[in-house]
Formats: sequence, structure tokens, C-alpha cells
Amino acid sequence: KGKTLGLLGSEGRIATQFRAMAEYMGMEPLGYDKKDSHGKLKDLLKNSDVVSLHITADEKNRDWFDEKKFKIMKDRAIFLNSSRPWLVEEQGLKWGLNNKLAGVWYDFTVDLRHPKLVTTDHFGGTTKQSQAKSELLLARKVEEYIRTNT
Repeated sequence: KGKTLGLLGSEGRIATQFRAMAEYMGMEPLGYDKKDSHGKLKDLLKNSDVVSLHITADEKNRDWFDEKKFKIMKDRAIFLNSSRPWLVEEQGLKWGLNNKLAGVWYDFTVDLRHPKLVTTDHFGGTTKQSQAKSELLLARKVEEYIRTNT
């Protein structure tokens, strides 16, 4: 309560749910999406007590969250990544853990070990409801691809 949550990729399905939970718990959510200015990203990183990564997991975003972004973050902030581990530059993550952050949570198992890093197995998609939503989302993407590329 009273903390600020920065949502990177704030227009996405999961970030939208994070926003609702944060508001319910009395947090102030800030959002950044690709259509926003780089200045908005810097403000979010400087002012957020917790930063949660929800950007699109595609190859063009590999290592998107890098050491430069960790350096901008508020001292003693917490970094959450439930997207994909390769969206965060490993060297930058190590720097953040050693120099800036109070803690990091990854919803994956990774090879890196650090006392401030907590990892959990990525089981969020294993429920029947989640699988049904994912199947529907995938079907819509295939349909859209076929419609625009034929």
C-alpha cells in the first residue's frame, strides 16, 4: 500500500490484471508501452518501487531491459519478470542485483544464482482456464495472419 508499480508493456493482458490487483492493494500503477515516449519510460523507472516486465516475447525485444534501464531505476526497487528471461540482459541483471535492487523475482528457473533473486517455475499457464484462453488467442492470431497474408 502506498507504493508505485511500474508496468512495462502496460496494454497487455497480464499487465492489465497486474494493474487491477495493484490498485486494489492501494498501489499507484504507472504504465509504459511501445507507443509511449522514452521520457515516459525514464519517469516510470525513476519513480517505481516495483517494476514489472510484460513486454512482447519476440526476438526484437531480446535483452530489451538492459543495464542502462537498471541504472535509471529507483534505489532498492524490486524487479519482476513474468514474461521471458531472455528479455532481460543478463549482465544488466547482475549489475542491478549487485548495485541497485532490493530484489528480483523471475517466474522461471534460470542458471543465475544470487541471494536477491527468487525464481519460481512457470506454471501460470497450466490451468484449464489459462490453456483455453491461450488456445483461443493463438487461433485468433492464426486467423489474422491468414487474413492479412493471403
